[in-house]
Order: sequence, then C-alpha cells, then structure tokens
Amino acid sequence: MLVERPAVVAQRLAFYEKRQKLIQKGLCWQHKDVHGVMPPYSRGQRLIVVHAGSKNGFVEGAQLVYKASSCTGDYHKEMNAVNFTKWLTEKLIPNLPPKSAIVMDNASYHSVRVEKCPTTNTKKAEIQVTILRLKYYVKRFHSYK
Repeated sequence: MLVERPAVVAQRLAFYEKRQKLIQKGLCWQHKDVHGVMPPYSRGQRLIVVHAGSKNGFVEGAQLVYKASSCTGDYHKEMNAVNFTKWLTEKLIPNLPPKSAIVMDNASYHSVRVEKCPTTNTKKAEIQVTILRLKYYVKRFHSYK
C-alpha cells in the first residue's frame, strides 16, 4: 500500500488550487505573467514536444521536438515506447544532475511488457522454452499415479 505524507498531499492540493485560480483569470498556470496557451486555430502540421523539468527549470539538453507524422487523428499516439526510451536514454538521463529522481505518470509508453505473459491457452512446451531462455531453475517433480 502506498501512503503519501500529509505535507506532500497539502502541497499538491495547494498547487491545484493556485493553478485553478490562474486558469480562471486567463493566465497560464506555469507562470503568473504569461497568458494561457491559445487553442490551435488550424488543423495543419503538429509538433511533438518532449521535455523534463524541475523546480530549477527545464533540464538543459533534454528537449526533443519533432513533427507529427499525421495532421489528422490522435497525435498523442506519436509518442511510443521506442521514442520514449530513446529520449530517456540519449537526452534525459545523460543531462540529469547527480542524485536526480525521475517521476513519471502511467502513460502506456512508460512501461512496456518485454515478455508476453502465458495464458491458459499457452502450450506447456512454450512455457518450458521461456523458462529455460530466462534461465530460471525449474525443479521437476515426478507425478504420482
């Protein structure tokens, strides 16, 4: 069970309250002097922007900006596990200060299943091959009749 410290909960609630007030005033929640982001006015090309930041600002050298491959449909699918892993290993981690912590949401591309889990339809031989490939030790028991 995950339990948050009361101080962390209080900080998050204060953040949400302040953010809501700024949005109601028409200001961008990132900074009190910047007006909010305008909604898109065209259905043209979109840019995908990936970055990381902290209380000290954005991580220097960790930005990734590229054109979406499609002008229509759900551009959220432009980021996938391959793109995310490449950005994480080549752009973000090398530019993080020592003793940094990475906090992520549960976007589907943040965690990818490497091995497909066996199901009730999986053949015994397939399970055995997987076990051997992953180098698990399996003790065989003789069946009783």
